[in-house]
Amino acid sequence: TGYDDEGNETCGHYSTAKYKEEVEFNTNGAVQTVLDQNPDFVCFQEVDTDSTRSYHINQDSKIQDSFGAFDHVHAKNFHTAFLPYPLYDMHGTVNAGLTTMSKYKVQSAKRHEYTVSTSLSKFFDLDRCFSSSVINVNNGKKLYLCNSHMSAYDEGGLIRQQQVAELNEFLTERKEAGDYVVIGGDWNHDLLVNNPDYTYNSTDHRPFAQTKKTPDWVSLIFDNEGKTPFIDGYKVVASDNYPTCRNNDIEYEPGKTFVCAVDGFIVSDNVLVTSHANIQTKQGNKGFDGFAFSDHDPAMIEFELL
Repeated sequence: TGYDDEGNETCGHYSTAKYKEEVEFNTNGAVQTVLDQNPDFVCFQEVDTDSTRSYHINQDSKIQDSFGAFDHVHAKNFHTAFLPYPLYDMHGTVNAGLTTMSKYKVQSAKRHEYTVSTSLSKFFDLDRCFSSSVINVNNGKKLYLCNSHMSAYDEGGLIRQQQVAELNEFLTERKEAGDYVVIGGDWNHDLLVNNPDYTYNSTDHRPFAQTKKTPDWVSLIFDNEGKTPFIDGYKVVASDNYPTCRNNDIEYEPGKTFVCAVDGFIVSDNVLVTSHANIQTKQGNKGFDGFAFSDHDPAMIEFELL
């Protein structure tokens, strides 16, 4: 469920892809968009391995094949034998996860489980987690490259608070060890409103000139004082040149569909971010650009280890 440009509630009708060819087109387009950036590291979320919604195409294998000699880590974060919802287009079987690719050798990797709801909403949410991939650095330290996907549908935000606390435990351990940490992810939190790097707020100066009602799944990562819930020693890095996420209940209409920036990075203080930007995908065949292959567009950073 979402809202149109006048704040009226909208609701889509499909839970799965209409055609197999559509899945292949979107998968190939998303992967090629990332390849075009010539990255050293990549964090993908919601990568299907065997799901009804994507005609059982193994997107993780397609990513591995496309990135050749890159090291690969896959952490499952959505598994259901059969989800009978919605009744007119059932979601069915889902097997999906977080895929991380690294040009540098991954010494070890771990899946870190997030707390998820125990109520009925659990059946519609993911088995949330983040993964950590350890890469040795020439100076004897370690780089922890992490891939995260936090909850979206969490009334009252209680589950998200627990997930932040769990991530903070990990961040504290890595800070005490003096490691480098870079986390890329879909945070399902607006990363621009109240961000001290910008002047956006939730009333008179909102990102991307949004005037419509904010969907229930969007929370704010920064409070009114410009602070995040994460421990000291880490910084949220987000870009505002393009949005990274759109409401996906109905077909995308530029200027009408709600958009925001929920994709970005958390980096430790010993990581210097030299540039960052969101990448607008191209959809010229529909007469406009943006969200060509997904309800998300990529976020990118360049960084140095101090």
